[in-house]
Amino acid sequence: MENPKKRDKIAFVVNDTDFFLSHRKTLAQDCMEDYDVVIILPKNKANKKVIDLGFRVVEYPLQKTGTNPFIDLFTVYRIFRILRKEKPQLVHNFTIKPSLYGSLASRWAGVPYIFVTITGLGFIYTNEGKKSKALQPMVDSLYRLAMETPKVRVIFQNPDDKKLFINKNFLPEDRTMVVPGSGVDPQRFFPIEGSKDPNEIKILVPCRMLYDKGIKESVEAFKKISKDLNIKLLLAGKVPKNNPNAVSEKDLQTWSQDPKIEWLGFVSDMNQLYNKADIVCLPSYREGLPLSLLEASLCQCAIVTSDVPGCNFLIRDKVNGLLVPAKDSIKLAETLKKLVTDKNLRDQLAKNARDITLGSYTYKSINEKILSLELSDVIIPD
Repeated sequence: MENPKKRDKIAFVVNDTDFFLSHRKTLAQDCMEDYDVVIILPKNKANKKVIDLGFRVVEYPLQKTGTNPFIDLFTVYRIFRILRKEKPQLVHNFTIKPSLYGSLASRWAGVPYIFVTITGLGFIYTNEGKKSKALQPMVDSLYRLAMETPKVRVIFQNPDDKKLFINKNFLPEDRTMVVPGSGVDPQRFFPIEGSKDPNEIKILVPCRMLYDKGIKESVEAFKKISKDLNIKLLLAGKVPKNNPNAVSEKDLQTWSQDPKIEWLGFVSDMNQLYNKADIVCLPSYREGLPLSLLEASLCQCAIVTSDVPGCNFLIRDKVNGLLVPAKDSIKLAETLKKLVTDKNLRDQLAKNARDITLGSYTYKSINEKILSLELSDVIIPD
């Protein structure tokens, strides 16, 4: 089939400016070489960073974590109006709400080709609370409505999420594909010789401060082994606003009273931080495919993560990291202690992690896969 002719338009619908800059900027830049690109983002002062990169930005209103149906309907309507005006030939929606609302708006606006990237299942499917279970049937119905049209293709970051969507009859398998993550830049993340402190082992947990990232289990496991070892725990990430799963300020303050535990908040230079860490720990409950572990791998860190979808697709136990059961601080403590006390194991896992990531997960190789998927089935009429 023919590919889109030059200067046809591709629209990206994203729910967060920082996510676009960290995960999808290079993909959009690759598209700009041959196509008009418009980035559709929620209103945010940080959107200027996107504009400064040469992108054209159109803003829309979004409640990121709320469930008010009237506000969400207005969001769908605003995206619909934007797409009717922009008339893109292809729309690519990223993350949960754009996957739902962007796909519905794209369909109703008559967009010929709609792509969705599922970067993770989110609170509704990972939390076992009553509210999540009550909302699941409604979200299931929205996914089916958004994806029932043959115009939609869905990219998953791991096969487990793909299987879940197919089993729930959101869409048939022949409109799905797996592309592992968004890729990582080896020019930005790389080992720095002599950056680690030989007298203290640092364990880094790099993620948003959410309970379902395993933050509490990380602290509990660390405390079980910290008295006997010269180690420090670093928590690096911001607390998301208005997220029902966000770690409480009270917990963070309590944990930080321990002189061996430090919450760093948002860190702009993660390459430097990864290189100071001896071990990177992400005991998440479920992921799409965690970018932080790819970044840590390029920086040649030893990794401990959960044996759950997304994490176990990237990390092979005893090859490029160690896997532990989710929500199990006792097993996590045992595994961390093993790594802390075995430098040879740390070094071997870290070397394998970098080699595997360089071979399969750079942003160039991932972008090529996504672009070939986006464009292979698209015919843009004269």
